[in-house]
Amino acid sequence: MAEFVLGLTKTAVEGTLIRVKSAIEEERSLRMRVQDDLLFITGEFEMLLSFLSVANTERTSNRVVRTWVRQLRELAFDVEDCVEFVVHLDKPSRWDWVRRLTSSLICMARPPLPLDEAVTEIKQLRTRLEDVSQRNTRYSLIGAGNDDSSSGSNPGLVAPATAAEAAATAFHILCEVWEATGKKQHDIGQGDLKKLIDCQGSDLQVLSVWGSTGGGAAPDIGPSITHVIRKVYDDPEICQVFKNRAWVKLVHPFNPDEFLESLLTQFFANSHHEKICVVDDLKKDNLMQKVREQRYLIVLDQVSTVEDWEAIRMYLPDSNKGSRIVMSTQRLGIALLCTGEPYQVSEITRCSHSQPRFSRSQPLRAIYNKGSGHCRGMGELIRQLRPRGVISVWGDGCEESLLIPNLCQSIMDKSKVFEGLKFQHYLEFTISDGLDLLKDMAAELCIYSYPQDQQQKMKDKFHGMDRPKIIETWRKFLAEYHKLYLIVIMGLQSKDNWDLIKKYLLFEPTKCCVVVLTEADILARHYVDCVDYEYRTHRFEDIEDYQQNCGEGGKRREEENGNLVRREDDMNRIGNCLAKHCVISVWGIAGVGKSALVRNWYYKILLKEKYRMYGWVDVHHPLILKDFCRRLLLDFYSDDLQAKETALVGMMEGQDPIQGCRKILSDKKCLVVIDGLQFTHDWDLIKSLFMSQHPESHIILITNEERVAMHCTYNTDGMVNVKCLEADAANELFKTVYDLDFPSGYESCVTKCGGLPRVIIAIGNFLRKSRYKMKDINDDFIGVLEKNQKFHSLKGQFTWMQNYFEGCSDYLKPCIFYLSVFPAGRNIRRRRLLRRWIAEGYCKDTIGSAAEENGEKLFLELVNLSIIYKQAEESKDSCQINGFFREYIVSRPMEDNLVFALAGRCNPNSRRSGKHLTIGEDWYRDEIEFKSLDLSKLRSLTVFGRWKSFLISDVMRLLRVLDLEDTSGVTNDDLEQIGKLLLRLKFLSLRGCEEISRLPNSLGGMKQLQTLDIRGTNIVRLPPAITRLEKLQYIRAVTNKVPCVDAVTSTTTTFVVAEATRALAAAGEEDRAAPAAVAEANSVGGCTSPFLRISSVTRPWRKSRARDLVASSSWLMRWPARHHNANGNNGGVELPAGVGTLTALRAIGIVNVSNGAGGNGKAILEELKELTQLRKLKVSGINSANWREFCSVISGHRYLESLSVRLDQQKEVCEFACNFDDISNPPKTLESLKVYGPGQGHARIRPVWIQQLPNLQGVDVELTISTQEDIESLYRACKVATEHRVSRRRICINPTQEHLTFAKPDNGPSSCLDGFSIALDSLRIVCGFKLQHCYQVTFGSLITFKVEMLKVHCSSSSDSSQDVGGSSSSLHLSGLDSIIAFNQVRLTGSYGEQLKQDLLDQLAQHPSKPVLMVEQPTSI
Repeated sequence: MAEFVLGLTKTAVEGTLIRVKSAIEEERSLRMRVQDDLLFITGEFEMLLSFLSVANTERTSNRVVRTWVRQLRELAFDVEDCVEFVVHLDKPSRWDWVRRLTSSLICMARPPLPLDEAVTEIKQLRTRLEDVSQRNTRYSLIGAGNDDSSSGSNPGLVAPATAAEAAATAFHILCEVWEATGKKQHDIGQGDLKKLIDCQGSDLQVLSVWGSTGGGAAPDIGPSITHVIRKVYDDPEICQVFKNRAWVKLVHPFNPDEFLESLLTQFFANSHHEKICVVDDLKKDNLMQKVREQRYLIVLDQVSTVEDWEAIRMYLPDSNKGSRIVMSTQRLGIALLCTGEPYQVSEITRCSHSQPRFSRSQPLRAIYNKGSGHCRGMGELIRQLRPRGVISVWGDGCEESLLIPNLCQSIMDKSKVFEGLKFQHYLEFTISDGLDLLKDMAAELCIYSYPQDQQQKMKDKFHGMDRPKIIETWRKFLAEYHKLYLIVIMGLQSKDNWDLIKKYLLFEPTKCCVVVLTEADILARHYVDCVDYEYRTHRFEDIEDYQQNCGEGGKRREEENGNLVRREDDMNRIGNCLAKHCVISVWGIAGVGKSALVRNWYYKILLKEKYRMYGWVDVHHPLILKDFCRRLLLDFYSDDLQAKETALVGMMEGQDPIQGCRKILSDKKCLVVIDGLQFTHDWDLIKSLFMSQHPESHIILITNEERVAMHCTYNTDGMVNVKCLEADAANELFKTVYDLDFPSGYESCVTKCGGLPRVIIAIGNFLRKSRYKMKDINDDFIGVLEKNQKFHSLKGQFTWMQNYFEGCSDYLKPCIFYLSVFPAGRNIRRRRLLRRWIAEGYCKDTIGSAAEENGEKLFLELVNLSIIYKQAEESKDSCQINGFFREYIVSRPMEDNLVFALAGRCNPNSRRSGKHLTIGEDWYRDEIEFKSLDLSKLRSLTVFGRWKSFLISDVMRLLRVLDLEDTSGVTNDDLEQIGKLLLRLKFLSLRGCEEISRLPNSLGGMKQLQTLDIRGTNIVRLPPAITRLEKLQYIRAVTNKVPCVDAVTSTTTTFVVAEATRALAAAGEEDRAAPAAVAEANSVGGCTSPFLRISSVTRPWRKSRARDLVASSSWLMRWPARHHNANGNNGGVELPAGVGTLTALRAIGIVNVSNGAGGNGKAILEELKELTQLRKLKVSGINSANWREFCSVISGHRYLESLSVRLDQQKEVCEFACNFDDISNPPKTLESLKVYGPGQGHARIRPVWIQQLPNLQGVDVELTISTQEDIESLYRACKVATEHRVSRRRICINPTQEHLTFAKPDNGPSSCLDGFSIALDSLRIVCGFKLQHCYQVTFGSLITFKVEMLKVHCSSSSDSSQDVGGSSSSLHLSGLDSIIAFNQVRLTGSYGEQLKQDLLDQLAQHPSKPVLMVEQPTSI
């Protein structure tokens, strides 16, 4: 954490530097007395900050440097505290000179003034600073020699690997290929090499001895090869067997005459002791003919070209005399070519101490024909599965072991280590007594040839079929269908049974690969029954220890696929992105399961064979392009071992893998997965060379960085963000892995895993296999994971975590550590966190950005880093810290982590000091233990759970943050004590402290206070002392003493039950139903519902229909009638006079400005006009009496971003007391607008007015439609209801024109317009207030509404022609059938009978058959 310590100190020093400069500018008296000291401190801190900026991680990893850096950080904190003490609190009084004079005259000691104390402390701090600076010089800790050039090299400039290193890597992989194909045999010594030369067989055989230093030519490997071959060549037994021997050292260029002369001279010199001179072709042919007639041994030293070998082979044809050619070469391709297929490879071990040294880095390999030895092991078994036929495995324990069945199952799963093995069907058959062998085996073979969903049906079909028919069906399958079968037979102990199986169920040429397991060698040979039976029978002990194929292929894939939980949506997103883009990126933090997710999808696509070539390559760092292409090319060939071997040999011979990749990608449709991409320049290098040229290939990039993902795909549409598992999914994954009785405390442990599948799986596997208890892990979570060797799989996770944190900006690092104040699993409000950061100095005002805006950026950065996550995708106000990140932060060394906690029963030796104290709910509130803490430098105190009065003390003089949100037991007396002792507070949250009913006057002494949150308390009035808080920026005040309000307030009327009672009486239930209905009506506090439900379809009354009517009506009676308290506070608090002097306020609310607010509502509005820096304003109690003053506050505001208005109740039913058109100059900066409350129906907000707010994003208002122009404006401004974040959509139609239509005209320009649909929460029609006209509203397809309920209110106060209940109406509605999905219409007011009947007729024709609910008509 060296870089983290450095970052925290740099932030502290920079904050102190800013504070000291501010003090010099602000305080004249302080500047005069300690001017030199402050200037020195400023200059010294500037220099130290520069030193820290160029310090690198390697230097700060030194223990001495780390100690000095911590000392500097503590000093910076102390200087900042001292300066703030003087500047903001203890300003000198104008009467100080009187006190000084009096003390001097009467010769009495006076107590030091606060300013005097500060001056003394500043001088002491200067001395400390000088000492700290001298230590830096004395120990040469951070200085001029530490420049950027020494801080590490650029990964992109690292020299590429040598050709020898690349060849060595290729050779290592080639050995694995040889192992998988059965070509690699056991190591051999000198004696074994001699046996290979003197082996049985009359054909000419070639043995190659090859050696290199990791694949490249080595100048000193030649003598080693020569020594090994010479030992065998001169062996007496070899000399006896091969009378004709020759050792020919080839020269370049190749000279045939010199070659033959040397060859023949050595042959005949051994027998005739004479030198042969090749004088003409005739003599040469005669001599060579004699050579061919005899057995010979020839050693060809240093064969280097194919041409040389082809020329030599012309002179040495195969004469079936058992001759041997031994050649040495340093080129692997030549060695393989000379030996020919099929070949085997063995490593030659050092035979004696006298021979030259060679090691694993200088390997010698003998490459010889397969007939020269017998292949053994799992690799050979797998190789023999390819050509089909019968293979037998024998030995003790063979039939009981699951090794072979598991191997075959892995082959069927198409694990990539089993390249080229493709079978359509797999069957395991165990022979036991009582079976009808042929019938049962043939039936199973037939059944499993069908798809899985049809197998049960086929079982029933074959159950009653006789043996000949079943056998005939199977043979027909085998003959007519091109399907390949892999069959494992166990329990076969009889040769006769095998003969029956072979005769009736298998025939030549077979399409089956049959593996027979038995314990007897003689039976194994009989089952194979072929000339080369010794090659197709395998001892079980030779393959029993084989782990590679099943272990790294099928097993790994099974674990990863089996551990995917609730990732279906992510899988679908990958597929959808690939359908649109050639390159997509999958990103998320380490351990979140990106690779497992993509691999699962990868294998599913692999089974579908949508692509011709598949490649998965990990990015190594630094990126070496040739190495990257080599690994990608080999993965392309992973399904074809022959091609893979050829590619590897080619690379060792110098072929460029980049060109090989380019050719494949250009010729074939490929799917490539690039895993572990870290840097954008790596992708630029890969893409610029070959990726961008092949659009038919699809590429999936896996990275931890969103920045890299965006760079590779250019837009978010091609990005898939894999997030941590949610709590229930994480628990499900743990249960899947653990698979035992769940230990107590597992949920807490899973929470600490932070939703990271890698960590959950590691812990689940560990607990399942060990005796560790869950409590042991929970008590030291990160310590156990870091130190226990069983968690070695998480080593990379912790390395990534450290690099991840150290890569964060210096401004973000203290914010990260600060998050550990909050417990895991607890919701954290975004605003709460931001205001605390500001109080702590982590977010400051900068040029062009306010502190809160910078805090928003830091918050978003933490979200993007997945250190915190939002509770819901659409939520901006609540988050949680990732459990694993929190545990990692808490586990860091105490000297680096400034947060300490009291939780549970604390360890007596636990940490006793720090800058930030958090008290958990489970701490048992021990006063003695609390007072033993060193709280003199405490900057923040956060309490969860119960409050105790001893938690505040006078030693907390530096406390900046006191967060008591949702703490129980805080009283007014406690708050009085807080106001007297904690005068340095910048943040005070009493949110949710319900026992608090007033703020003390002592609050006025907190002159640094920036944030005051009293939401959820019972405070209804702020004290006058609040006006002395000149630095106050944020007031959040919503009292609990708020009455229930509803969007619509209904007038109490008499509920009409007569019609329902008559219907029930006709059904014979009058005595029971009617009284019950009346009793239920009277049970709701004497309040009755005004509505009567009327069916829109005319039909006879039935008993069930009547019962439905009463039930519906009684449900409406239970709907609470909520009344407004005229003398209430509307949920807001009253402000004192003088609040206009708080010019630093950025946010305030809810402010009660009603007439009942101490009688000064209008005066408060006038003072709010002075708060020109407001960004957020929430007011309540707005009505017709104060509307003009409110408009004056809002109009032309330069910075207002959020406005919330709670309307007061009006006496008039339909008057628009609050017309937003009165706000002549709406604030253009407004982003959020909410208008609600019991009187919201009296607010008129037209679409035309909304269109004047270009930055509006959040809307919660009721739009008013009065004219046709409003409808047209609504159509043009339809994006207000779709693109903006609308919490509730409400429309009120109040016509002022005789005809309003939402329908398209039959002709004209508007007839071509596209229709627009709006889903509404509320649709009201209000008509007839103080008007003498008849209005018509027509619904149609221009704007279609989707709403469940339509509310119609009609009021005609002065129209004598429209009597109450009369036949005429002031309102006509048409086109109701165009309203979508509504099921109810409510009719209220002084409506006419004609309107009621009109509505019934239209609703009867509506597809949804809505119900009409009517209120008894009211008189005017």
